[in-house]
Amino acid sequence: MFIKYKEEQENTYYNLVLYKKDNQYRIYTLKIETSKKLYGKGTAASEEILISVKPGMIPLDGWVDSGDDSTTGGGDYEYQCRVMGVEVDVFCTGAGTHTQNDLNCDCEKTIFTCKRGYTQYKIKEICEYVWVGEGDAPNNSGNTGTGNTGNGGGTGTSDTGNPIDVKAVNPNDVIPEGVLQTIIDCVTPNQSQTDWLNNELANNSTNIVSIWNYINENGCEEAKKVISESIEENIVSGEEFEEIFKRKKGCQKLKKLVNDNPNTNIKTHLQNLQPMISETGEYGSEFTLDTSNNYNASSVPPSSGNSLPFNLRPELYALAHTHPLSGFSMFSFKDVFLLYGIYRKARSDLKNKALVFMVSKETATSVPQTYVITINNFNTFYSKLTTELNNIQNSDGNSNKTLTVKEKVDKLVEKYKEKEYNSTNRELTFLNFFSTYGISMYKANDTNISGWSQLVSNSNSTSVTTKPCN
Repeated sequence: MFIKYKEEQENTYYNLVLYKKDNQYRIYTLKIETSKKLYGKGTAASEEILISVKPGMIPLDGWVDSGDDSTTGGGDYEYQCRVMGVEVDVFCTGAGTHTQNDLNCDCEKTIFTCKRGYTQYKIKEICEYVWVGEGDAPNNSGNTGTGNTGNGGGTGTSDTGNPIDVKAVNPNDVIPEGVLQTIIDCVTPNQSQTDWLNNELANNSTNIVSIWNYINENGCEEAKKVISESIEENIVSGEEFEEIFKRKKGCQKLKKLVNDNPNTNIKTHLQNLQPMISETGEYGSEFTLDTSNNYNASSVPPSSGNSLPFNLRPELYALAHTHPLSGFSMFSFKDVFLLYGIYRKARSDLKNKALVFMVSKETATSVPQTYVITINNFNTFYSKLTTELNNIQNSDGNSNKTLTVKEKVDKLVEKYKEKEYNSTNRELTFLNFFSTYGISMYKANDTNISGWSQLVSNSNSTSVTTKPCN
């Protein structure tokens, strides 16, 4: 578990490392610093990370460099040196921040912002006095000595051939100071929920960070009901909290934008699109929110084929369109890229509202169905899209040709079309194919769009499970 140090003392993180050697457990405090002094000053990203190690449990306010204490120890102490190898995840933060010699941050120039990271392995030697006498060490606290319990000799050994390997998470994933208190102040949990929060803090802190981020993005009033209901449902059902929380957030977004807010006009436009499925070409609508907080909805000119161009811009947060009977009744890969485009272009206050709706039906006599996709985790979404685009480049037959982004996207669209052609259950095909993309799909409960349900693939990926929004 990492502990974040005070912000004014640069970004500093601590980790306790437990190491066993010769049937004795030893504790070290590992310090990882991301230096603000070096950041953006012509250094490589890896050079901005500094590693320090001290034996024992060092309090947050007690990290003072005491220098080399190899002159003390005592006859029953042995001065030992060993190596700690630390793996730290490094994030590249975009063009212009780091120097070109940081080759690990050299990203392909695409429509995506460069934020790819890499792993840096750093070595740090630790030297300390270790009690080798009979019985317990005189100080008997934490490690068996750091050189301050006696004077004089002591022997010396070095064990640098077998490093103590430590995997360090990226500091961006660390729980910032005051997170748990922020959640408690907002949610005001009961005792069982408080116990749950403490347990997650100790064993699955990513859930705590997710909750905290949701409060920051949406405000306490909107967030607290979703959070408390998600925790309670996890306690009762035992379903993975991440899945419950993801569903509750998506349901809340749809309820707020479609069902509870007539000013968006989303519901009306979705109903008006239902009879247009039988027409040739695609029909669609776009939904915007201006800086004066005025919602606007408008139809876009229909197309003559199975695609519809949209004007992505900062005030746009959602789009809706039909899939005609001549096409497939499920989202295409192009629709998934459209969701990414909305998020990327939208104002910062609209990004968490990004939605793509689609209205379709299997046959001319089928009941119209309304679907929507939404982003759960943009970092996951971005990373997966980037990986797939790069794989298309790497697998292209002509290695001498550099594909444009549009050519890569077209290839991915065609690749997914093959799966749609062979699919007997297109909902299931979509869910299985995009299961690792950080997005979710919901379906209106009826043609009146009175409510929504999340569609998920079952544990064997063989059927679709419907989970209604409560």
